[in-house]
Amino acid sequence: MTKNRFLASLSDCAQILSTGGDWPGSVRAALASVGKATGVSRVWVFQLIHRADDHVVQDQIFEYAPDSRWSQLQQNRFRLFRSTFECSEYRDLVAGRIAGQPNAFRTQDLPECGLRDDMFSQGILAMATAPIMVGGTWWGTLGLDDCERAVDWSEDDIAFLQTMAGLIAGSIHLERQSTLARQFAVMEQYRGAGLWELDLTTRRLWCSDTLFTMLGYPPPYAQMTFRRLLRHVREEDRGTALNAIRDCLDGASTGFRMDVMAHKRDGDILWVELITDVTSHASGEGMPLRLAGLVLEAGDRKAREQELNRAALTDPLTGLPNRRAFRATLERVLHERQDRGAMLMLDIDYFKRVNDTLGHAAGDDVLRAIGRLLRASLKDGDQVARLGGEEFALYLPLSERDARRKAELLRRAVEDMSLLLTDLAGNVVPTSLTISIGMAQVRPGQSGPMMVKDLLTRSDRALYTAKGAGRNQVIVDDGPPTGNELDAKWIQSSSRQTDDFGA
Repeated sequence: MTKNRFLASLSDCAQILSTGGDWPGSVRAALASVGKATGVSRVWVFQLIHRADDHVVQDQIFEYAPDSRWSQLQQNRFRLFRSTFECSEYRDLVAGRIAGQPNAFRTQDLPECGLRDDMFSQGILAMATAPIMVGGTWWGTLGLDDCERAVDWSEDDIAFLQTMAGLIAGSIHLERQSTLARQFAVMEQYRGAGLWELDLTTRRLWCSDTLFTMLGYPPPYAQMTFRRLLRHVREEDRGTALNAIRDCLDGASTGFRMDVMAHKRDGDILWVELITDVTSHASGEGMPLRLAGLVLEAGDRKAREQELNRAALTDPLTGLPNRRAFRATLERVLHERQDRGAMLMLDIDYFKRVNDTLGHAAGDDVLRAIGRLLRASLKDGDQVARLGGEEFALYLPLSERDARRKAELLRRAVEDMSLLLTDLAGNVVPTSLTISIGMAQVRPGQSGPMMVKDLLTRSDRALYTAKGAGRNQVIVDDGPPTGNELDAKWIQSSSRQTDDFGA
């Protein structure tokens, strides 16, 4: 082995590994050059797959063996193989590789140990290795095996091997950069996908052109800092995003994913999804060195989600809120103690007759008509819903007297309606309707879910009483603040109690 052969091989390998393109092919060509320069039986690269306290898992990914007798690449024993540290010599060998140190020996010089036995079982008389360090971390190993000579490795041999390991490490870095560039190129083709990366050591921020464009800046925009980027997150969401970033910096999290509202440079608002990961750590310390993220326009998705949410909370026939939405809204409205307010529970009298005689399509028209009437009656603070079937509910932030007046006005309005419904035979049938209403007033000392449940229960019982008392009337629950017994009284229809409602 001569220095001239080494220099020529290094020159060839530097050119081979720096051209890019087919990285596996380039490494194989470089190993062939090393094999010819050294004359050894086998040149190989093991990649580290996993490292634990008591073992390592490696995979033989490249090999040059001019004589097929010495080839091991296709042997199962070197595919994702596990090596334990039971042998102290092998444990020290791995520790040296982790530290970036080369190693060379003649097998006959090893003490009696598992490593010596393993070398002889493979027919290896001499071995030299150099760790491939990528980003300061042991990525894998470049090795020379001689199965015909017990080579006494020289300093030039080790220096050559270390230099080659460095060239391979450089090619890995170039391949990673090339892969990232291809990934970025693919992402850049999709509208609404921006990329960024923050070097936590230098505080330098890189942003893709699409991210600049998304935020309304001409790419590239040299004055973009991470702090300035965060200012584009809506203030209400910024604290949540900052807490998630701090968790990444403190090591409590490796990344996060969240939807936030952001604003462009011109003030326009857009929904975006933030996907952020810690992409690099300091060797041995576990401290993050880099954060990287993807910013995806989420406006269309949020619109679909909001539409689905609206659909889940809306009665599709009448367009009114459904029971679930009604309860949630009231619990929010009545979160604090309220001194006044009333619940009206409304039910269409003899609705089943409409469905049975005119058909369900006519019944649907009736429900829509009642829904329109209730919606038109709403004032500030009123809440309405179709609870199901022919039953509706109305919350009024009114005193008992005013709520009674509103209930009676609604009852009369329905009684005065004349609907033209079409029956199953296509005939137009004039139809009159009436409704029964149960009413319950807010009780002192309640709030939120307890108040809503109490109002719904009491107004429903009052409605049941109204139906049993002949329908087409308003019944008010005047039960005591405590106890389970319902003490209800009904208000007769307007022909009997006109003075109560100013008629």
